[in-house]
Amino acid sequence: MVQARIIATAARLFQVEGYRAVSMRRLAAEAGCTTKTLYAYFRTKADILRDIWIDLLEALFADLAVLAEGTPEPRARLEAIAQGYVGYWLANPEHYRVVFMTEGVSQGDVGVFITGPRTAAWFALFSDALRAGLERPSEDEVRLKTDALVCAMHGVAHNLVTISAYPWSAPDRLVALAVESLFVASAAPAARP
Repeated sequence: MVQARIIATAARLFQVEGYRAVSMRRLAAEAGCTTKTLYAYFRTKADILRDIWIDLLEALFADLAVLAEGTPEPRARLEAIAQGYVGYWLANPEHYRVVFMTEGVSQGDVGVFITGPRTAAWFALFSDALRAGLERPSEDEVRLKTDALVCAMHGVAHNLVTISAYPWSAPDRLVALAVESLFVASAAPAARP
């Protein structure tokens, strides 16, 4: 219970005041525990932030897994989960900012999280659907197209969250176009040296 209260308090404070502005001492006070108790659960502020990311992404990918299970045709499945992914961030822009726009977080902290097995397993949902929808794809093609899709989804979410005054095309159309483009040519461009 204490750990969950610390995470919820940190998420609120990081959203309102920013990651850098919140000290561990302040966080402990706001969470109603001692600094010693806080450090018993988390060695660093980055550890707390990673737990926030895990909580948010676990909930998102649980919903996406349900979408995937309910959509047997691979291309339709890929579009459904891509739409769900972008739709989640647009419906929860404060979550998007905490996960992708937290200032003061080192690339090392992000790298540990992104390259971890849990994160890789979540994003495999996209590559698995893509692999099933392509005709005899190489693993290089699946990787390239998955990376392109993730970049496209984040581009749509990021632009609509951060530049909302611009009259963007409808996000569902942007995501549909990104997904469709993955199937236009079955051969991916060759890797550059």
